[in-house]
Amino acid sequence: KGAEVTPLVSEFIVEAQAGGTCVVRVVSSAFGTGADWEQEFFDDMENGWVPFFDHLRIYLQHFPGQQVTRMDAETQLPGPPEAAVQAMQQALGIAKTGQQLDARGLDARVEAIEDKRLLLRVTDPVPGYLALLAWDIGDGRANATVAGYLFSERASAYVEAERSNWKAWLDDLSVHTA
Repeated sequence: KGAEVTPLVSEFIVEAQAGGTCVVRVVSSAFGTGADWEQEFFDDMENGWVPFFDHLRIYLQHFPGQQVTRMDAETQLPGPPEAAVQAMQQALGIAKTGQQLDARGLDARVEAIEDKRLLLRVTDPVPGYLALLAWDIGDGRANATVAGYLFSERASAYVEAERSNWKAWLDDLSVHTA
């Protein structure tokens, strides 16, 4: 609050490696006044970047060069974001990373479980991945989202048929806020 801040600058460095792989480095810099401000800023920035690197990893490992079809469904739920994600996790029966499961008719593998997000890689009937996440919107509520990134000729038809069903699923979640 009241701190002077220089502009945020991020540099993306992609280094080719042997075997058709690469290393991606992101270097960000910005400066404010006070060590507490700077640490909080960079901790929050790291929390924001990690999910995108997971998305990039899945895309490059399983869907390189393919065109994506997006599917988004969201709702507002009572309680903190962690409670919303826990409700999504319980509703899908997610217990551990690496678990195979049926995610509302999609064959999926759990790629990540975190307090405010889940990441599922889908193999059938429409390959891709789903990010299930939540964030605080104030007033004791969280925005809960299912963001799908689907890769196949059937993806558009799936999104058309299922977007409203994912929204209804989110709306019907039972969130424990105690």
